[in-house]
Amino acid sequence: MAPPRRKPRRIGGQAPKRRAVKPAARTGNAAAAHGGSSHSESDSRSGSCSGSSRSSEDRSSSGESASDEDDPRDYKHGGYHPVTPYQVYNARYRVLSKLGAGAFSTVWLCADEKNQLEAGPELLAMKVCKSKRSVTEQAMDEIALFERLQEGTASPRVVQLRGHFWHSGPNGRHKCMVFEVMGENLLTLVKHFNYDGLPIPWVQRISRHTLEGLAYIHARGVIHTDIKLENVLVQRHDLHLMYEEGRKAHRAFTEQRRLTGAAQTNSGNLSKSQKKRQKKKAKAAQAKEDEKIQEELQADQAGAAEEGDLEADGEGDTAAADTAAAAACGRPVPPVRQRARLESLQLDQVFAKLADFGNGCRIDRKVTDDIQTRQYRSPEVIVGADWNETADNWSAACMFFELLTGDFLFDPRSSKDWSRDEDHLALMIELVGELPPKQLALSGRYSRDFFLNSGKLKHIKKLKFWSLPEVLIEKYKMDETEAEEISDFLLPMLRWEPCHRQQAADALKHRWLQEAPPATASESASCSVGASARSGGEDGCTAAVQSTGSAAASTATPETSTAFAATPETSTASIADPSPVSEDHADPDLESRLLPSVATWYLHTVE
Repeated sequence: MAPPRRKPRRIGGQAPKRRAVKPAARTGNAAAAHGGSSHSESDSRSGSCSGSSRSSEDRSSSGESASDEDDPRDYKHGGYHPVTPYQVYNARYRVLSKLGAGAFSTVWLCADEKNQLEAGPELLAMKVCKSKRSVTEQAMDEIALFERLQEGTASPRVVQLRGHFWHSGPNGRHKCMVFEVMGENLLTLVKHFNYDGLPIPWVQRISRHTLEGLAYIHARGVIHTDIKLENVLVQRHDLHLMYEEGRKAHRAFTEQRRLTGAAQTNSGNLSKSQKKRQKKKAKAAQAKEDEKIQEELQADQAGAAEEGDLEADGEGDTAAADTAAAAACGRPVPPVRQRARLESLQLDQVFAKLADFGNGCRIDRKVTDDIQTRQYRSPEVIVGADWNETADNWSAACMFFELLTGDFLFDPRSSKDWSRDEDHLALMIELVGELPPKQLALSGRYSRDFFLNSGKLKHIKKLKFWSLPEVLIEKYKMDETEAEEISDFLLPMLRWEPCHRQQAADALKHRWLQEAPPATASESASCSVGASARSGGEDGCTAAVQSTGSAAASTATPETSTAFAATPETSTASIADPSPVSEDHADPDLESRLLPSVATWYLHTVE
């Protein structure tokens, strides 16, 4: 095992008082395309110091904080809506299978029956949020950010919202969001490589895509506030296979419904009592099928079909035909998860997108100061000082290190002598090699908890400095030239003061990213594969290529502009419930998350 970042400190002062944290203005995370949260999953992940190795506990908790399964106790008023396969929502979205579940929503693979392409309907991910008021309010905020980002042209580096609507059910009124279908989150890739780090060309490519996404949203006046592995998704390289699997289930249902409808038409001469008995039989068959689904999904979803939850022409003979057809088809087999096919994923098939804006905000309209997951939190947020869009860049640099090594850059611990926040600041000082400027250190609401008037730490007296190049060389056995180059790329994004921290658009100009494999014809080919999977031969990539916003384009370099234009995979993403947060934001270090990055908003799509 690699040596720890530093020896345990043995000199400490008086333990600081626990700082009181005001409840955030909004609580909960309604994201699923992904699979985020304000502090969704930080404190549950263990390590030791900067560049710390993950324990087995980390590996079980870090990426799928909740699990792919929803809690049956949350099927109540204010909670989840009971969804079953083959129901239709908003008169167009036919449910095919479950993708995943998070703390505040469930995510379902659907066929858009109003968007019939040559090979069949388009497949999308539908996120059904809990009906609790705080969750629906956050969902509305998230929708507003997506609409702002998608005005005019959209970016191929941000997941796309395809629509949203309200749905009323037995547990209340739920906000539903529809996203393009995405694959796994970056944490799944890190796990796939056994926490040993991704190959450097992969990290270069993903870093470029992430920074392109950040440059775009910042130019549009949006801050993500929760950049981490779980909230960046990769496009499915096996999209054509997923479409085949999903459309197969939809064709089976459509054919069964046609046969059922024909049988009902032929029975038009039946008496009223006979028709009534026929409908009762159909309902009885559906109820029996529901019992099977309950065993696998959750007992509290029972009877959803009998509650009259069919929306598209959901009355009379059409509803009866749907019910009978669903009972005859049984529960559809969900498409194979991308994680099961990651062995076949090639470098030129990796396309990353920002997901889960459930905790995002506008640059000129901040909602709360309790932002960022612990290990990715910037110093100005810890001390309670002013922050801006460069907080995303700090988080991104931490994430890029994690992609390279499989370890957190900063993973602070508390002790009886100092708080976890002060340990976090100490780790930053040891890595950067200097104390933060007094103007920053003493400017926050909580600065007096951590710093003396001199600008030195209040309780941690003994520091062991270990620069980033040294960490990469000594601990991770990286080539000295490569380590210096990577450090030169990351450190400008890890500057203390937000006003001096590097912007995403400027980071894209770094030579380390320009050395990465450029966007080539193979990337365009990947887009063509995706377009063919969706439309059965129709190439919809041309429009997608031009979907990068003009504001972001104005800040991009010639190299990054090429990458934007050459990687138009906008129409192949979705959302999962990546990182749901605690419903109580009162404690900024209280994290719980699901997947995806979904189901993962993005699970983070999850099953």
